[in-house]
Amino acid sequence: PMESMYQKMVNRNRCNHRDFQNIGVNGARVGAIASSISKSMARDQATDQPAIVFHALIGNDVCTPHPSYDHFTKPDEFYNSVLETMTYLDTKLPPNSFVVFVGLVDGRILFNTMHDLLHPIGVTYANVYDYLNCLQINPCWGWLNTNETVRNATSEHAELLNSMYTKLMAEHTFKNFRTSYISFAQLMSEVIADWSAQGKPVSDLIEPADGFHP
Repeated sequence: PMESMYQKMVNRNRCNHRDFQNIGVNGARVGAIASSISKSMARDQATDQPAIVFHALIGNDVCTPHPSYDHFTKPDEFYNSVLETMTYLDTKLPPNSFVVFVGLVDGRILFNTMHDLLHPIGVTYANVYDYLNCLQINPCWGWLNTNETVRNATSEHAELLNSMYTKLMAEHTFKNFRTSYISFAQLMSEVIADWSAQGKPVSDLIEPADGFHP
């Protein structure tokens, strides 16, 4: 059965019933979060209860169909956009709220797990990734790639962006909320270890049609 943070909060306190918002946009990068998406959050600073906000980009800032590292979000741009979002949230969130930064994933798990398995269309995932890259329509050139050097460089850049979260937390505090950081890569490693310990294939944890999403 599926569980969620919202479900756990409702089980703990029924007053959390329906006090949930998902304003995520598939494929959105950190700049879009800062400039528009965060502005759609509904919260009254004066009358509402404190909130827990998850700021999670997962991989969008390094995922692009363009076969070039130039299209990755630069660290200073990432830092400034996150800071812009936090500055805005400080004007919207009630006191004693919490913001949790969820780091970018290490997407090498996708290729390492799926590359030699058969995709539903009848060829290996590695063949599908190469074909999508040939057409330049791969949703994540950096990780869905048979070139190990490219995959490693993409993970290195993702980790560099993650370091911007910890840098921001060290340099800024906010009036109405505290911040915390969760390593998505570490979380995935723990889930995979637990799943494998049960004798189950890791590929079960990855969406089979695109070989991309958990």
